Amino acid sequence: SSDLSRVASCPTADFPLPVPTLDRQRLSSSAFVAMAATLVASMAELSLKESVAAEEETMMVQFKIAGVGSFELELEKGTAVRDVKKLAKEECNIEPEHMRLIY
Repeated sequence: SSDLSRVASCPTADFPLPVPTLDRQRLSSSAFVAMAATLVASMAELSLKESVAAEEETMMVQFKIAGVGSFELELEKGTAVRDVKKLAKEECNIEPEHMRLIY
């Protein structure tokens, strides 16, 4: 018998998609508990690391516009210039294609 004993339907696909199931009878009880504990520990680590990393990866950036004034945005360090311009547009009402960012 196969581990793919169930089938799920996908609204965007024209064919059923197999859904894997865990055959608990093949696993010993201690192996199943060990797998579950390992999974829980790895997920707990992952969520903690992401929240700390997200806090460290942001910075405040000040924008000055001649004749209008200035404003600040909190941005992630890896934000693309096109996304920075889109966020700045919300504050200054200048279209991104008319902006020049000078560092």
